[in-house]
Amino acid sequence: MRCDDRTLPANATEVAVHGAASPAAISDRPRARRPLAPSGGASPRPPAMAALRLGLVLLVVLSAGTARSAAAGNRATAFAGTIEDDVLTLINGERAGAGLPVLERIADADQAASLRAADMAAGGYLGHVSRTGIGAARLLEDLGVPYRLVGENIARSNYPLDQLVPVVHAAWMASPGHRQNVLDGRYHRVGIGTARLTSMYYIAVIFLD
Repeated sequence: MRCDDRTLPANATEVAVHGAASPAAISDRPRARRPLAPSGGASPRPPAMAALRLGLVLLVVLSAGTARSAAAGNRATAFAGTIEDDVLTLINGERAGAGLPVLERIADADQAASLRAADMAAGGYLGHVSRTGIGAARLLEDLGVPYRLVGENIARSNYPLDQLVPVVHAAWMASPGHRQNVLDGRYHRVGIGTARLTSMYYIAVIFLD
């Protein structure tokens, strides 16, 4: 699914979902399943990630825990902080209420989700694969994140910040596919990323086992 360059009316939200799938299902090409194994050590920047980052030259990335930064002009701004925390709180609240284990948020998956959100903001689209053909599964592999299944919930919304997360979460829970990702007992880990372009917020949640 891709929703490109459309102007949303005030207080509007769009969501898109990719359900539980093997790595190839949300990648840019069929790929062999990556075995579960610890990752470690620094490695050169993978070509896919380098290509993605080249498209984000106007992006200001803030490290986790820093204060939000206002976008200047039409620059896309990625940030970490209360939005991601609130998204996780609501997702894990749903899972706890359904008797499921809560999801563990992991830094490398956060990085992949942040890249996804930032690319959507910079490109003005909502979709599971970037305009250069890179999706969540590809980013996870390039970051060395082990997984067996992966799913993704994404959204963009221009609701005010104090309403943003509850509105997006409600939209996800009202959609069978998004709800299934939130309540899928096969997932145990999650990455969450957000970005903003002027008044439009982009959110990406990557679920993985």
